[in-house]
Amino acid sequence: MPGFVFDANVLKNFIATGLSPLLAQLCPVPRHVPTVVWKDELERLARSYARLHGDLPADDLATYVDRLNNANATLQDQGFTEINVFKGTDVAEQAFLVCVLDDDRIDPGEAECLAIAAYRGDTVYSDDYAFKRIVDALNCGTTSCPRDGVDPPPHLPIVVHGTVRILLDAVDQGLLPLPEAERAYATMREAVGSRLPDGTLHGLRGGSHDW
Repeated sequence: MPGFVFDANVLKNFIATGLSPLLAQLCPVPRHVPTVVWKDELERLARSYARLHGDLPADDLATYVDRLNNANATLQDQGFTEINVFKGTDVAEQAFLVCVLDDDRIDPGEAECLAIAAYRGDTVYSDDYAFKRIVDALNCGTTSCPRDGVDPPPHLPIVVHGTVRILLDAVDQGLLPLPEAERAYATMREAVGSRLPDGTLHGLRGGSHDW
């Protein structure tokens, strides 16, 4: 059954700001997180966060670090499922992932998200622009793997959304008032340190960053 697969950048935004329950409310199970994201990228983020953002007010920094350090328990409590393509049985999916891992524009977590979406039909949540460009090319048929000799995957087009779309959906469904969503977005950009487009959610609605 198709579900949703999450990359580290989106999870970081919602876990650090305490808004991860929105992901469960907006995305019915199954909610997948690749092992490399769950066990490597999120743990690395937690370890490096205090060093990277040490200029924040002490109370804010302590709150974000604590939430990121407890990301594992948060994901488990909210019904996310760890998934590992190489522990599966689909040889074609594994070959596709090996191929995508050769592309140095995206990291291993994004590559596995792409394989899961391409072979299981999951919707992907990622904020990475290089990843989005690769997906767009794959959907348009201008790249196959992105390497020749690999058959097109069975689940095209792949659907990608990001932090902007999640927050706007939460507003539209009455889960989060717009002023609160705007504050959260500003916090994700400025305090959490995510690479998100400048501007307000209201201003981004319907634009090129509203995936």
